[in-house]
This record gives sequence, C-alpha cells and structure tokens, in this order.
Amino acid sequence: MNEAQIQLALEATRVGAWERDPRTDRLMCTPRARVLWGFPPDVPLSIRDLLAIVHSDDRERVARLHEKDRFERDRLDLQEGLEHRVIWLDGSLHWLSGGGQAIRDKQGRLVRQIGIVVEITDRKRAEEELRESELRFRRLMEANLIGAVLLPCPRPPQGHPRSKTPLLPGRNPARVL
Repeated sequence: MNEAQIQLALEATRVGAWERDPRTDRLMCTPRARVLWGFPPDVPLSIRDLLAIVHSDDRERVARLHEKDRFERDRLDLQEGLEHRVIWLDGSLHWLSGGGQAIRDKQGRLVRQIGIVVEITDRKRAEEELRESELRFRRLMEANLIGAVLLPCPRPPQGHPRSKTPLLPGRNPARVL
C-alpha cells in the first residue's frame, strides 16, 4: 500500500493520523486530524496546543498519556481508546477517541509516538439521549404505579348462553377479568 492509498483510506474512514517527536514536542498530523482537533491547516502544533483544547475535566488524564517520561504503555488500542472532549477555537464541544503506539530505541527510550484520532461526538450524544430517555421512563414508571388485581369472575346466571362455556377457551373463567 502506498502513501496515497493510505491517505485515501484515512479520509474515507474520517480518521486522522498523527506523529509526535517527544524530544521536540513537535506534532505532525494529517489534515483530517487537524479538522478533528479544530485547528487550521497551516498552524504548527505541539502536544501543549492539543492539551490546551482538551476539556478541563479530561486534561490531566490525556496529559499523563503523552508525558515524555511517563508514556507507561507501548500501545493504546482504539477499542479501549482514550475518549475525551475537546473545545474547538469556535467554542464548540467535540468528543474524540484516539489510539497510539510508542516507538522506542534499543535502550528502551521513547523516540516517537504515532496514533490516530476519530470523532465520536454523534455516538456520545446518542448515548446521552438514551440515558435521558431511560431516566424519564424510570421516573414516569415510579411516579405512576399502575397495578392490576385479579378477582374471581362470578359465574353467569343459569340459562345464560355462556354459562357452560369458558370466556376464553382453555382458561379458567374465575381467573379472567
């Protein structure tokens, strides 16, 4: 697979790719990654720039994964992913998930990090809407307890056309309302 095919696959799947040099903190990335992070195409980026747009509740967790000396895991799978929120320069909130790989030299020192990023905002909104809907339903059910009471059904008077026929075939008329 050549570079053009890889770029086409990344664009078709709306995945951004990045590479970081931990010595210089320089971040190189695909145009899609820049779009997902909300940065214009011509601005040089560093990990500090990315951390500045990460939501304050997620920033410490994201920063720990990218620290030069504390990149504890060699791999972060997208499935386990680093889900976090970013606030674009226009103020809009977006959810991203990322994964990556540490590249080490023969002495085990971190020399490079590579990874991908995908937007998961729609999925997170759907999850939140589902949670809210379930909560509304639960509150409705708790506030409006509806019960049913089964009482014996009196037998029809003698001579009534149904006096010898159950109300429902196979059912005991005393148990049917």
